[in-house]
Parts: sequence; C-alpha cells; structure tokens
Amino acid sequence: MDFYCSDARLVFEIDGIAHDMGDNPERDLNRDAWLRSKGIDTVRIPATDVLKDVNAVADGILSLALSRLPLHHPAIAGRSPSPRQARGGIEKES
Repeated sequence: MDFYCSDARLVFEIDGIAHDMGDNPERDLNRDAWLRSKGIDTVRIPATDVLKDVNAVADGILSLALSRLPLHHPAIAGRSPSPRQARGGIEKES
C-alpha cells in the first residue's frame, strides 16, 4: 500500500514490475478483494505513469480522493489546492 486516504476509503498502489512477478499478481488480487470487503477501494497506478508525469498522477490522486469525501468534510468546504496549484502552477477550472 503506497497511499491510503481513510476518509475517502481509498488505497493507492503504484505498481512496478515486481507486481507482475511470481505470486504477486494473485496476492494483489486477494488483498484488493479483502480491502473491498471492508469498504475500501484500491486504485492501481502503473509506475510508468508516475515516471512520465508525477504531477498529473498526484493531481489525479487528490482529485479522486476529494471526489469521494462526504460533502461536510473540511477538505471539501475549503477545497484544498491541488499539488500543482500549491506549487504555483496554473490549472484550468472544470
């Protein structure tokens, strides 16, 4: 487990080549199923995507986590800036 957002009930896994070796694919599936049975979803992100554009991956993680928070959550009320916005980058409003 690389990142976990308890409020959004999301686990983020950055999958490198090791996830494809040996019994790792089966272990990943079993763990994902166990987490799902506890109401926690797993999002798998290829490591190659992180290497290509770490900022886009970070923004995607933040966006997905925020979208799953309850409306009364403090992060929704204040709409925390994305990592790119926090660094002073320009981002289009959706």
